[in-house]
Amino acid sequence: MSEEVYMRIPAGVPYSILVEAAEKFDLKIVELEVNVPPPTEDVYWRPRTLVLKGRRENLEKARVYIVKKLEERARELEGRSHR
Repeated sequence: MSEEVYMRIPAGVPYSILVEAAEKFDLKIVELEVNVPPPTEDVYWRPRTLVLKGRRENLEKARVYIVKKLEERARELEGRSHR
């Protein structure tokens, strides 16, 4: 069995697309803390981000699927703006 790894999700990817990809490719949506260096000597800021977790080959398929879905959505929105 191959090791499970994480794939970062860029900001702005609709949650509905993440859920579709997770279900289609047997992945988990996980929320992780991220270390962000402070602008001063304050404490590190620790925002949360969503990642997909699963086998590398499934994550690669999910990445292609997510890009395809985002491109479809962009074309859909572009078509509406030309009306």
